[in-house]
Amino acid sequence: MGGLFFRAEPPRNYRDWKTSNYTFYDTMAPHLHDRGVLCEPDSREPWFVSAAHDEACLTETLAAFAEAIAVTQAQLLATAEPEGAGA
Repeated sequence: MGGLFFRAEPPRNYRDWKTSNYTFYDTMAPHLHDRGVLCEPDSREPWFVSAAHDEACLTETLAAFAEAIAVTQAQLLATAEPEGAGA
């Protein structure tokens, strides 16, 4: 069992955990689903690895993650407000 947190440093406590980049996870989750990785839509839910997950499955999952992360980064960069805009 584990979880995913997106921030510059790993969380050490609850306050750190609260500063996780939820937008990144929320944007990435549908991309993972599109690639066959079933994940909780809520980043606060735990992830489980089972004995049924063999090395091939884990390799496929990691490849899907790499793709989903790349797509998520591109999507968030494309929708980011340019610096100074709205000021």
